[in-house]
Amino acid sequence: HTEVHARETARVLKAINPAHVRLRTLWVYAGSPLDAMRQNGAFEQLDEEDIVREIQRMLRGMNGIDGRVVSDHDLNLIGNIEGHITHDFERLDRLCQRFLDLEPEMRDAFVTARRSGYFRSLSAFLNEPDAVPTFGPLGKELRKLGDGSLVKGIAIRMDRRTI
Repeated sequence: HTEVHARETARVLKAINPAHVRLRTLWVYAGSPLDAMRQNGAFEQLDEEDIVREIQRMLRGMNGIDGRVVSDHDLNLIGNIEGHITHDFERLDRLCQRFLDLEPEMRDAFVTARRSGYFRSLSAFLNEPDAVPTFGPLGKELRKLGDGSLVKGIAIRMDRRTI
């Protein structure tokens, strides 16, 4: 579904050729109707890696648009995706790929740190020597809490206000 969503979103945006595209990441809040759908299996929330892959696919599909893209919301994992869709395409694509190329444990540590509000960018995280030792164990704990899903583990902790 995510590949179709990315392809079709990019197709529509390319046809419109907007001046600005803003990225927004869906967050499912406890007690919401979408949360009930998630709990009963009617809705499956994407993992962070799938969200970044979807953003990368959309960017690749939008290449050629004469407009800007910005990822400026706190819920967006990679907050520094910002620039002209075509002129800055290579740099924007590398931002996504850099995250996807991380080892799984490193990705989990970054996601945990980002969702905890400690880092806005992957570069800042990678430049902090204590980041992985600090957030790596918490990432493992959250993935275990979420029965193998880091997103679910984070959601549980955020619902409890303990992350």
